[in-house]
Amino acid sequence: MNKEKLSNVCKCVESMDKYLRGKLQNYQLWENTYICKQIDRRKKGVKPFTIVDYIHAMVYSMLSSASAWERLAKDADPVTGKITKIDTVFKKYEPDKLLKTAPENLAQSVIELKCGNEHIYKQIEAIRYNIKLLQRI
Repeated sequence: MNKEKLSNVCKCVESMDKYLRGKLQNYQLWENTYICKQIDRRKKGVKPFTIVDYIHAMVYSMLSSASAWERLAKDADPVTGKITKIDTVFKKYEPDKLLKTAPENLAQSVIELKCGNEHIYKQIEAIRYNIKLLQRI
């Protein structure tokens, strides 16, 4: 790509960023998401990721599939990107506590928070399966 085209692309990206920052709420910006915070954490070389971190990311990923991220993100902490009400339902992602909790109770709690989707029961089962897999690794 020549310099002129690259310059035009840069101007477009800057223009989109400026436009979106005027339209989006603070919690919707990339730099305020949990995933961005985890990427920054890894770049800074902060302590290695734990099974709790992996379960945490997996739950957010599953709950945001088949539905609008907005439903979850509006309750995210702007500093940490964490969604406290989900973190509480999922026992702060402690594997043993999660495995001892009845899957129906987890699913029902997510539904009551209006954060579930049509696949919530299958997702809870998948989370439990994946926790057991992570524990074996």
